[in-house]
Amino acid sequence: MSMLSVVAPLVRKLLLLSIIAVVSAAVALASLGLVVLRFIIPAPDLPRVAFTDGVLKNAPNQDGVDRVKNEIKAHYHVNADGWMSSHDDYVEVKPPGEYRVAVIGDSYIEGLHIEPDENMAELIEQRLGATKAEVYRLGISGASLAQYLHFLREEVLDYQPDLVVIFMVPNDLQESYRPAQGSYTGSYMKINIDGGEVTGEVAPKPYTDPWYAGITATSATWRYLRHREKNDFQAVKDIILGARDLRLPERETTTVPVAITAPKTDPRNIVAARYLFGKIQEEVEGRGSGCCW
Repeated sequence: MSMLSVVAPLVRKLLLLSIIAVVSAAVALASLGLVVLRFIIPAPDLPRVAFTDGVLKNAPNQDGVDRVKNEIKAHYHVNADGWMSSHDDYVEVKPPGEYRVAVIGDSYIEGLHIEPDENMAELIEQRLGATKAEVYRLGISGASLAQYLHFLREEVLDYQPDLVVIFMVPNDLQESYRPAQGSYTGSYMKINIDGGEVTGEVAPKPYTDPWYAGITATSATWRYLRHREKNDFQAVKDIILGARDLRLPERETTTVPVAITAPKTDPRNIVAARYLFGKIQEEVEGRGSGCCW
């Protein structure tokens, strides 16, 4: 009996066992996604985005449930105009006698993690009285002050607001002129600052879904691990794509205490604030709608 006649059946058996193991693992993962992560510990739904008429916002007419660990479970509703809101649509023609407020902001105003009627905009509307006032919110994650100006020009003032409220966080000025992390930030308006003055505006780039968007949107396993459990896979992406310098930072060798001082204000923030708020006021006064802010 030759050695080949003895080894060949063993190789076939090992190959068959390997195929069975791979198929079993695939079935187990599919079962995890189809059963466990849909009914027992469900993965969160992810709202889709769309670049419509030069503005990046959510794709219209979506409903879903956001989940973060075992701490947050909140429904979200995206209206016909692409904004998360309890209003099914935003009407441009304001009824006589109605007071209308537009609230512009980032993820805090978008309100993915809270019920629609618990958002700041809806609470303001409740306090003002829904029969006399409407509060429209226009917010999306990662937007900056420059993008708020873009919202104002392209959409907000078309709704004839009596009051515009701009909700800001500390990084809204920096991200108006500096690159920022995030999937959508390239599709937000920016400004150029050089020599202590604004030298121009950078129009938003049209947004297109990356090649893997369909996989991540439909995979319950991905949505569970990344968005419910908040696991950060950026390091893995960087290793594969070579997007980040992976060298470890040098260790601190000195034992001398370092004095703690207040951070210095980047002078570009002041330049950005003066320019952007100046443009906001120009837009508001130029419409002649009686809007104030």
